[in-house]
Amino acid sequence: PGFDKQPNSSFRFGWPALFFAGLFFVAPVRTVVYAALVCAICLYGESFYRRVEKTSVFILALLTPIAGYFANAFSFPIRLQLTTMAGTLMTAAGLPVTVAGNTVSFRHHLFSVDPACMGLHMLIVSLLTTLLLINVYQRKQAKRLSAGMIVLLLAAATALNIFSNLMRIISLVVLLILPDNPWHGIFGLLFLSIYVLLPLLPMIRYTIRRHGRPVLTNRLPSTVRSRRILA
Repeated sequence: PGFDKQPNSSFRFGWPALFFAGLFFVAPVRTVVYAALVCAICLYGESFYRRVEKTSVFILALLTPIAGYFANAFSFPIRLQLTTMAGTLMTAAGLPVTVAGNTVSFRHHLFSVDPACMGLHMLIVSLLTTLLLINVYQRKQAKRLSAGMIVLLLAAATALNIFSNLMRIISLVVLLILPDNPWHGIFGLLFLSIYVLLPLLPMIRYTIRRHGRPVLTNRLPSTVRSRRILA
């Protein structure tokens, strides 16, 4: 079994496309144009090719500049909390660290937990990877998740990413790995794989198996589809 590929008569992307097109005359910014174009493309795809998956909508939303803006804005209080937690854990372990704001001082070295160290780009990458994995396992199990369950998995990926960054901060400080050290970036990828991707794999599989709705295959012959489109 697989996902149906017949044209979908739904106009669910048409109304948002019209809304964003009208909004452009009030707020002529690129993000609004991008949203209108995305909705129009999704409408075209559903009208002539196949149903657009919910995950595709989330992926397109994450690729907008405004997604990066909100992630950057909301990362500031998280960075402060991560710095405090990292300092508390290292102090409890007997390490002579000093925390001031988003800066950790250890053995005459200063480590600033800025947006790059927070792993902002890693957060976006982990969310996109989560959506791609959901797509893969939805196809394998011939099931679809609701938008609410997809949001819950994205929230879990975000929580895992925050924990991964906490472990990464502690490791970089203890090992005195400065930003110009190649291991600074390698640790980011390593911790992303261990603390985010590995836990997500069984979590996504279980969620789709337990909460996914079966997809009924209802493919039409190509000649019938052609007649239906031209009708």
